[in-house]
Amino acid sequence: MIYKKNTQDKITDAGNLIEEIKDEELEAYVREIVFEKHSISSNWEERNPGITPEILLHKYSKDIVLRFKLFKIDERIKENHNKIENAETEEDALQFMTANKELENEKKRLREEFSEIEIG
Repeated sequence: MIYKKNTQDKITDAGNLIEEIKDEELEAYVREIVFEKHSISSNWEERNPGITPEILLHKYSKDIVLRFKLFKIDERIKENHNKIENAETEEDALQFMTANKELENEKKRLREEFSEIEIG
């Protein structure tokens, strides 16, 4: 049912999905999955003491921001490579090469900066 709705480009929220389920047992199961709090695994707390959902959210947020910044830098580097290939003068090509070197340095700095951010 979920696959069918997603392939039809319909937005499915949990409430609408549950309303469409005719089997009471299946409906109860979906409600439990969607609305009940579950740990990642039965021994998650033992393996990772002190790591709360808020800490994980912070880590994921940090990782997303880093990936986005690196993605944008990579886009600019790619654009500069195209400009280097099509540069009319050697001086223009050198400017784009210098810009790419600076962008690579920025990527390195961001990775170091984000690795220093403590979680928890």
